[in-house]
Amino acid sequence: MQQAFLGRLLLNLNLELLLQNSLGSYYHQLNELEEIGVKCNLLNNRFFLALSVYNQTGFVPAFVLPSGITPTVSATVRGFQIQGSYQPCKQLWINFGYNLIDGFENWSSDPIGPTVNQPYSTRVAALYHLPVDPIVSLAPGLYPFPGFPSNYANWIATYKMDNGFGISLWAIAETGQWLGFNYALRTPSWYTLNGRLFYTARRWEASLWIYNLTNNHYLLAGGAGFTPAASLDYDYAALQMPF
Repeated sequence: MQQAFLGRLLLNLNLELLLQNSLGSYYHQLNELEEIGVKCNLLNNRFFLALSVYNQTGFVPAFVLPSGITPTVSATVRGFQIQGSYQPCKQLWINFGYNLIDGFENWSSDPIGPTVNQPYSTRVAALYHLPVDPIVSLAPGLYPFPGFPSNYANWIATYKMDNGFGISLWAIAETGQWLGFNYALRTPSWYTLNGRLFYTARRWEASLWIYNLTNNHYLLAGGAGFTPAASLDYDYAALQMPF
């Protein structure tokens, strides 16, 4: 019994050391975030503004064929963001934000680039009798994140009367997003406008929420740049609710 136990223990230790040696370069990687900014108090404590620039580097999961699974690939996200709040009077306050985002994966040092499963739509495949979901390995290089907006903005305004009744309106907006690494299809830019009617008492509050007041159509890419779903291209686009 003791010998069998020691044998299993040594086997487990050897397997653990083997995994540490083979996977250590993938799972002990450096992630860095550099950010610098400034915060301002303006108009006698009625207007607050924050500005910053940032650069984040790290590693994200990746998937390539036919050479097999590549656990990670280096990635960078950098940009500029602004946030602010303004209260011109006691009853009204406004908050807003904007983010300019540049995100990309660096496949330059890999033998091949990312994989896409279908470089044309299923409609084109049916029209010209083309194979569906062919696997294509792209060349090494820098690839912007699919499913990743380059511009994101939000805005909310709230007005509350002295009797407790009030209204809030807020909007979310994004620029279009590519659906795959071959950049053959891009979703359009979109925005949604939402609202809330509320009544606030001393110890309770009642609200009526109304989403997408303008009934806009919007499409968010479901295959974000840091998931294997990015390779699915046209086959993976998900309707989502950007609340």
